[in-house]
Amino acid sequence: MGGRVWEPWFDGTAPRSDDARSDVDLIEAIVECVAATWPVAADKIYARGISAGGSFINRNMTFNSKVFAGGNPASGNWT
Repeated sequence: MGGRVWEPWFDGTAPRSDDARSDVDLIEAIVECVAATWPVAADKIYARGISAGGSFINRNMTFNSKVFAGGNPASGNWT
């Protein structure tokens, strides 16, 4: 990938990709795994991230908003 470790970070500068399934599926699977082990209030799941994490949260809030009650992306690249 030419030194790129997380392609969606470059969506604002490289050809845009609307295929978010791998990121979205990963986070949804993590939430389901945690909820299978511990009690989780589904209406109180929040996400936050800064920089590349902010972009990651933007993607998840956009493509999988049903999982989160809200999010706080900071300094995240998103177009």
